Amino acid sequence: MASGDTLESTLFRIGLLAVLRSKKLNGQTIGVMITASHNPAIDNGAKLVDPRGEMLDSSWEQHATLLANAETTSELLKVLTGLIPELKIDLTKPSRVVFARDTRPSGEALVQALKAGLEAMGCDAPLDMGITTTPCLHYMVKGSNLKPEAQIKYGVPSEQGYMQKLATAFTKLMVSRP
Repeated sequence: MASGDTLESTLFRIGLLAVLRSKKLNGQTIGVMITASHNPAIDNGAKLVDPRGEMLDSSWEQHATLLANAETTSELLKVLTGLIPELKIDLTKPSRVVFARDTRPSGEALVQALKAGLEAMGCDAPLDMGITTTPCLHYMVKGSNLKPEAQIKYGVPSEQGYMQKLATAFTKLMVSRP
């Protein structure tokens, strides 16, 4: 987490990493949530979400750190072009990234930086969920990666599907309560 107005280059790089992760996982959907959670409104940050709706696999944190700490464009390109063969990423694979943000003032500028990173890496179909919650984004990522028959039980991978799942769970919980 840092001051939101200093994170545009970081969000650009997160876009690069999200596309690489998706391609590495044969086009499964990866999520990016732009939020600083409970921190002050001036702060911001980002969370990467893996296909099952969990946080980014810890083995990829080192790659994120390398990309984030590259001080120049040429150093960034060197890190990026080194990661691709090291991780055995096939750039011809599809990539899907879904992203959202909270209501912090820096959010829209960070979304634009993220989109630029996604575009630079050739993301096939980025999906902007707009302003929503972190749990909703996790739900969307997991649901997007399920087979259609599993989605029937899990729920529709959308904000409306998430709200419906919550409402159904609440109704079941309250059925025996006065």
